[in-house]
Amino acid sequence: MLNKILYSLVLSITLNATTHVIDAGSMYYSPENLEIQVGDTVEWNNVQGYHDVAITSGPELFSFSPCSGPCSIGSYTFLLAGTYDYICSVGNHAALGMVGSIIVTESESEGCTDPNAITCSDDINTVYFPECTTCSDLNPCENYYNVNATIDNGLCMYNDVPSNDEFIISSIEGGYNVDWSLFIPPVAVLQYTLQRCLDPDGDSDGDGVYEYENCSMLIAPMSFNLSTSYDDIDPVFEQNEFFAKYTFYVHYPNNTYWGNANSYYYIDTDSNQCTAGDVSGDGLINVLDVISAVNHIIGSSTLESSEFCAADINSDGVVNVTDIVSLINIILS
Repeated sequence: MLNKILYSLVLSITLNATTHVIDAGSMYYSPENLEIQVGDTVEWNNVQGYHDVAITSGPELFSFSPCSGPCSIGSYTFLLAGTYDYICSVGNHAALGMVGSIIVTESESEGCTDPNAITCSDDINTVYFPECTTCSDLNPCENYYNVNATIDNGLCMYNDVPSNDEFIISSIEGGYNVDWSLFIPPVAVLQYTLQRCLDPDGDSDGDGVYEYENCSMLIAPMSFNLSTSYDDIDPVFEQNEFFAKYTFYVHYPNNTYWGNANSYYYIDTDSNQCTAGDVSGDGLINVLDVISAVNHIIGSSTLESSEFCAADINSDGVVNVTDIVSLINIILS
């Protein structure tokens, strides 16, 4: 990876490089003072006389042997920014004024400079975000974070959404309260949008997947709502069994669609009827609970609804190794 990054940097510098020519003559360099960018090349051309080039100060020191003009004294590609002073070291040429300087500045390039923006390493859904086919060459498109950019182009796009710990669903009388005030977006947003899909009858067709057939927008798009909590008073939550999927959308200024950045959060009737970690339901959280969760993961047994609820510590609808680690931390705490 490091080699690819270095290659990309060198390639970027090379593609934008310029070659400058300095003439050397009778006790002069022309131009005497030159300002260039990192990656540019300077060629010293001796038009007459016997001259050389010797760098006397700068980030790098080098020299070229003298030659009798007309001839090419030498050329150098500058990769380090700074001021380079040089002289002709032949005889008393420097004392007679044959000196020069080159100021090398960092090259400038436009791009998205915010590391919080979408990146080439993200799992980008091209339905919502523009595809960037050059990302594999470490040459990101205009909406993607560009580590080589020095001037922000104002086109950064974002896919940040609340984590499960930042999207809190808690019970209130007659329903649930959803709260995402812990979520801090990377930039100011235009609006939040919230959808809830209910499945009052569970897995009705027996295919192992809830249908979530009853959907409604709790906070509609184009309402430009920026509230961070919502009290969801809904009679369906008083039923004996239901399953709900919340879809939370964040509309960032440069994103082309209010649904670009989104995530799913799940609750069901067992959400408040279990103790996180107590998989066996015996009132204790110990190694037996770890074994039960592991057996479910490897397929040697299946957890019942309340057991699954206790094992799914991060409430993401899946029992996996992340929950095992959390369970062990509970035991050790």
